[in-house]
Amino acid sequence: IYDSLTPIISFDLDGTLVVTKTKGKFAKFPQDWKWFNYKTLTNLKQIKIPIVIFTNQGGVVATKTSKSYNNFHKRIELILEELGKRGVDVQNVWIYASPKKSASYKGDNEAQFDNMRKPNIGMFEEFLKDFGKDKINVQESLFIGDAAGRKNDFSNSDLRFAHSCQLKFKTPEDYFV
Repeated sequence: IYDSLTPIISFDLDGTLVVTKTKGKFAKFPQDWKWFNYKTLTNLKQIKIPIVIFTNQGGVVATKTSKSYNNFHKRIELILEELGKRGVDVQNVWIYASPKKSASYKGDNEAQFDNMRKPNIGMFEEFLKDFGKDKINVQESLFIGDAAGRKNDFSNSDLRFAHSCQLKFKTPEDYFV
């Protein structure tokens, strides 16, 4: 699809692309979301390079039979459906989500769960494997996230993730203007 190195534009999900309708910190059900602001869709429709979502989902248990997993999966389907209806090429959207490790999990991959959670770069490394590390112009790529270490932020994990991946960084307030 791309003739030369391509930049990507990447986003955190909650608090960046979407916020909850119920005003809670996290979605309570699959339909509990709305766009970050009225500019979100306009901006997303203009993007012609790969859109990648990197999201920690601490409230989602990593088993396909869990209610939280199924709710998250349905919420992603609804978001992608809305993007498609509004003219965004959803074939150009990549989603990487890091769920919570199940309390009953006793496997060999415990360290992998940690590596996949931002600010660690496991999700980004998986994307590079999937897309092709030699096809990405990392220096021209951008990550937008709400955990920037500002006074009222819960963390600086998005900022640290961007820096560790060598991506430029913006907050949603700066990007969706």
